[in-house]
Amino acid sequence: MSENKKYIAILILAVSVFINPTVQAQAEKKKLFEEVVSALNQSQNEYADVLCPDEYKKAITHYNNALLLDEQGDSFQEIKTELEFAIYSITTANAVIDNRSKTFSKVLSLRKEALDANADKYAIEFWLSAEVNLRNAIEDFSDKDYEDSRNAIPIITKYYTNAKSYAEYASELVFRWLPLQNANSSLANLLSPTEYSDGLLLLDEALVGLSEGEEMANIKESVKEAGSLLTKAADNSKKFMGRYSELIRIRKEAQSAGSESFSPNLWFDAEETLQEAANSFGKGKINNTVELSLEAQQKYIAAKHLAVRTNIFSKADELILQAEKEGADEYAVKTLEESKTLVNNAENKIYSDDYDETNLKDIAAIAEAKANLALEITQIINSVEDGEAAWEDLILNWKDILKKCEEQSLVSYDDKRITEPVVKSEKIPSEVYDIFSAGEAEIIDTGNEVVIRLTGLEFSWLGYTLTNTHEKLIDKAIVALGYFPTSAITVAGHNDYIAAQKFNTEISQRRADNIRSYILSHSNLDPSIITATGYGESKSISNDRSLSGRKKNIRIELIINR
Repeated sequence: MSENKKYIAILILAVSVFINPTVQAQAEKKKLFEEVVSALNQSQNEYADVLCPDEYKKAITHYNNALLLDEQGDSFQEIKTELEFAIYSITTANAVIDNRSKTFSKVLSLRKEALDANADKYAIEFWLSAEVNLRNAIEDFSDKDYEDSRNAIPIITKYYTNAKSYAEYASELVFRWLPLQNANSSLANLLSPTEYSDGLLLLDEALVGLSEGEEMANIKESVKEAGSLLTKAADNSKKFMGRYSELIRIRKEAQSAGSESFSPNLWFDAEETLQEAANSFGKGKINNTVELSLEAQQKYIAAKHLAVRTNIFSKADELILQAEKEGADEYAVKTLEESKTLVNNAENKIYSDDYDETNLKDIAAIAEAKANLALEITQIINSVEDGEAAWEDLILNWKDILKKCEEQSLVSYDDKRITEPVVKSEKIPSEVYDIFSAGEAEIIDTGNEVVIRLTGLEFSWLGYTLTNTHEKLIDKAIVALGYFPTSAITVAGHNDYIAAQKFNTEISQRRADNIRSYILSHSNLDPSIITATGYGESKSISNDRSLSGRKKNIRIELIINR
């Protein structure tokens, strides 16, 4: 063997001697941690935290110490010692659990039921009394005072039973009580605020009474009064909503446009005026109510317009402002002016209520691109004037700028988009069409198939994860699929031509898979009848050379085989 080969062999042997113990220690440490976690979970399932709280707390403390040591990079031996102490504490607890659990099994079962009902939140007085008495009974049992321990069980049982029933009643009031639900759904907080707030105060008193363990008869009396007030509030609100339905419709549009976030001052001003109108209505001042309602209506419309304007064009505004600060109004006048004109024209459409939101988004994308181009042109010229580059650099960079200009020319929009009326197929239940709002879906009857094209389900170029907005539209789609309970369904994902074909197919498949998973987890559909397929760019429905065309191709379709 040559000297070099001998040297390499010795080096490998030395490294293996150093590495092997480290690898073994890591494996042993991982195994120990897993054993402790498993033992802790098992002991908790057997109520060790209740029946043997001291030993269980010791085990948790040692386990946390081990985690901290591992985080700090301390020696394996120190970590191992803490984990072994944790195992010892668990073993000590387990040694007495069996004997104690036989005595307290029924109480522990009732305790779990009370805890599942959130008794520790809604029936605190009974819950704490039960917990204290149970802890004392367990201590008596540990001290071999078996008679005192057994005598305490009926008392503990009563406390947990009361805690459970009080908590269940509280949950019913908070989450499922019809008077409260009806009042909330009818905007009673706005339209009948006095009765609504008085009702909530009485309801709160009832919940406090449940928490403090007051007499149920007194609590139910408060609930009855609260129910009467909330019902009255709901009735008042419904009368107002019936008389001024157009105002309520416009309010809903403003809310859907995001007015609370994008035009909060106008939104809250409109809300106050609506509340004034409702108060006037309650007092029978009809003329005043009409005036205030019209005023509120105009304020909601203004809030909606500003919200749409801000939401869609805020990025374009920022780029235009940045370009102006850099001097684009001197060096890229034409390009900057084109961006501003697009925004101004779109703004006029918004404030005249003559717009299509998808069209506005297309216009915003072009305005952003032009403002960004103006900014880049300006920055290059500024770099020359500041001496950071020469005119030669500008000329050499001009090809890149021309390329960007060319890319912008491929982006187009239809400024006169016409929304055609929906042609309904007699073979598709009419209720299916009614599920979706305008712009959310196209429903197509191809003969053998029904295609639900979710046009409102927009993904970014690389996006495939579902947002809350996506899920709301898919929830509607699930309702529509319910009209075809036995049909085979394909969730079809499509992409545009940008990027490689393989990549486009993969992204479209991920979108389809995520939507299929969501549908199955939120419906009773049989998994065997619903599949997901990503078609990538292979089934385009529009010209990819336009931004709006590419957006149409990035789509999801639900294909129902009849």
